[in-house]
Amino acid sequence: MAHGTSIPARGSIADFDRTTSIWGPITLCLGLIVTIAAALFMAFGTGVGVTAGEFWTAVGSVAVLLGVGAIVEPIMYYPILGKSAMYQAFMIGNIGNKLLPASIVAQNKLGVKAGTKRAEFVSGAAIIGAVIVHIITLVVLVGLLGTWLLNLIPAEVISTVQTFILPAVFGAMVPQLLSFLIKPRSKRATPEEAREEALEETAAAGLSD
Repeated sequence: MAHGTSIPARGSIADFDRTTSIWGPITLCLGLIVTIAAALFMAFGTGVGVTAGEFWTAVGSVAVLLGVGAIVEPIMYYPILGKSAMYQAFMIGNIGNKLLPASIVAQNKLGVKAGTKRAEFVSGAAIIGAVIVHIITLVVLVGLLGTWLLNLIPAEVISTVQTFILPAVFGAMVPQLLSFLIKPRSKRATPEEAREEALEETAAAGLSD
């Protein structure tokens, strides 16, 4: 019975990794093309008067500002998110202040081990949940009620929120991240962890074949 149920699990993990390796780069490249095309159209196709010199100056400034992050962030995020969730996160954006905290909280809540396939799947599900909540709040609180709510809130409160909201997000995320990454090692793996590691080994063997 165990043999009959383990074969589909091995195949499904290997197939998932193969599909992710194919469609992940494709979807990211398509997103890049659409984004660049939209920016070029806004700069040169709408008559706003952007010159080529101004355009390349802006590109150079952004490259200097974000170039280091483009190298460092994938290295930092990969051990927590995993491959498939990395493709999701970089397609969506707002990784550090929205998607990564959602992934850390979900993994910590479910007690999964970072770097495992289960942690990768949990990260993907957490990212989907974060995006759904984000879209709903944007439509309701910004699209429908945004102007009305801003008129109700005093200007001093809005200024204070704008000043402290980002430090508050990172202040809440850093302890959660540390508690997630710094855990005492158990002497023996649980049956669930042992089964998960065995499935990952067989999936890796299938990919190498």
